[in-house]
Amino acid sequence: MQQKQTFAIRYYCRESKQNKQGFASIEMSIIVNGERVFICLPRKMQPKLFEKQVTSRSQNETKQFLSLYEAKANNAVTEIVTRNE
Repeated sequence: MQQKQTFAIRYYCRESKQNKQGFASIEMSIIVNGERVFICLPRKMQPKLFEKQVTSRSQNETKQFLSLYEAKANNAVTEIVTRNE
């Protein structure tokens, strides 16, 4: 019997990691079969603005940026699963 594969992506912009100007790196958390990895994305934002834009119902630049990286992660996971790794 084959084990069930799990996969999730979450995004963070932590207030605790703000620089003096009030910006923090956007982090992508990838969880595969219970193992989590954090990747710092090449963009910094103010954490409160990040939260506001991510929870907004309307499409915005931040959501488009995150969608791009989510697609890249999905493609990578699909490739790994296809190769049975």
